[in-house]
Amino acid sequence: MRNPGLAEALLHTVRTPRRAKAAILFQRAIERGELSAESDLEMCMDVLAGPLYWRLAIARTPTGADYLDRLTEIVMAALTLNA
Repeated sequence: MRNPGLAEALLHTVRTPRRAKAAILFQRAIERGELSAESDLEMCMDVLAGPLYWRLAIARTPTGADYLDRLTEIVMAALTLNA
């Protein structure tokens, strides 16, 4: 936010392509019946990325051996509340 040029570059080279790929994965999950057709894909992407980003980039805390497995279970539980 403090550097508009950097923000624009990150938006187009990191955020937009990654969220587009994630949206495809979530859409496939909807088609398989794993997520509700009414799922808010933007919110799903936020829920998926937020905890890991916070832990690694902001808190700079190691994940540990089973962290990703536990995080996956929690994220999936959150995303399937409306399935």
